[in-house]
Amino acid sequence: MTDKVVLVTGGGFSPDQAGSGLGQSMCVELASEGAKVVVADLSLERAEATATQVREAGGDALAVAADGRHRRVHGHTIPVDGGSPIR
Repeated sequence: MTDKVVLVTGGGFSPDQAGSGLGQSMCVELASEGAKVVVADLSLERAEATATQVREAGGDALAVAADGRHRRVHGHTIPVDGGSPIR
């Protein structure tokens, strides 16, 4: 996974939200394998909590507010030509 950019929807984490944590775990694991992770969640605050955890562990992460049902990422352009908005 080294230097691959991975978009994880539902990657945010909130300890008081049922079902929260699977996307967060995926983000942390993918980053530990060398991926650059875009953490997407309906809540930018939850996405940033996961991205911060990834960065504190030495990985690269970008938090974005996104609604995967509509394939929209609000306020960010994610390049697909090898460029990266990470860090």
